[in-house]
Formats: sequence, C-alpha cells, structure tokens
Amino acid sequence: MRELIKALAKYEFASATALLHDYGLAIDQEIDEANEAIHIVEDMIKGTTEEEDISLKRSEAAKYLGVTTDALRNWELNGLLSLKRSENGYRIYAADDLKRLKIIRILRSSKYSLEAILRLLHSIDHQEEHDVRTILNNPEPSEDIISVCDMLILSLEKAKMNTAELAKCINNLKKVAAKRFV
Repeated sequence: MRELIKALAKYEFASATALLHDYGLAIDQEIDEANEAIHIVEDMIKGTTEEEDISLKRSEAAKYLGVTTDALRNWELNGLLSLKRSENGYRIYAADDLKRLKIIRILRSSKYSLEAILRLLHSIDHQEEHDVRTILNNPEPSEDIISVCDMLILSLEKAKMNTAELAKCINNLKKVAAKRFV
C-alpha cells in the first residue's frame, strides 16, 4: 500500500493500478489459506482414525511438526496445550497432543490469533458443536479488545471490497489529472 501511495503521488496510475491488483491477489490468497485451514481443522476434528501410540519429547515433537521448540513452549504458555510429564520431568507429547498441535500449527500459519485458536480448542475440549468458521471468526463481545478485532476472514473480505473502492478512486484521480495537465 505504501508503494501504491508513492505511485499515486507521482501520478503513475498504471503502476498504482498494478500494485492494487497485486494487493487484491494477496488478499485472495490469504482468504483461500484461511478457508483451507478451516477445512483441514474440520477434517481433523471429524477424524475417526486411530493415532499410533506415540510419546515424544519437546524437541522430537517440534521436529515432527516442523515448528520450533520455542513455538511449542509459547503455545503451552498461552494455554493452548497442557502436557503430561514423564517421571524424569520431561514433557511428553502423545498422539492427542500432536493432533492438537497440528491444529494450532495450521491455524497459526494461516494467521489466526492465539485467542481465536484457544476459543476453538475450548469448544473441542468441551465437546460442543463445532462450527469452526464461526468460532474462529466471531469473538464474544466480552473478550479482550485484541480478540474482538480477531475476525480474520471478515477483515480480509472487507479489505477486498476496499480494493474495489480504491480502484474507483484511482480512476477518478486519473481523470482529474488528465484534465489538469491538458
């Protein structure tokens, strides 16, 4: 957007239009990724396949999931996961923990906030009816201001609509500039 504004300031309307188009494509990609994450999570929640009996330490779990140990630690500190410990005090990641971590990883990579993910996991833990899209994108009014702003897909769709309005503005500026410099 910064580059788009710079292009407009220089009356480079073709460049501004191209930048706006690229911005719209990026928004579309984020919407697709957010929706794909929802579908993956829905499939994981519905999954009836038995997981193998597995028990991993933090570093092994991080490698298995393709995330850092710091990410696992952060998710645990933020209440997304509660782990059992072995006799020697090591955290043990079992099959259910890994499934939960896969859900967290997928949603975080699609830019869902920790608060939105926590809402979903709370719903799963309490075996409530799961409408993943609604849970992730509709914070309760009583929630913290950060989570009230957590409406990823809605925000992206509004940004997409704003690109259409911005395209009209660019066209109007182009007409005004053409009249002014003739």
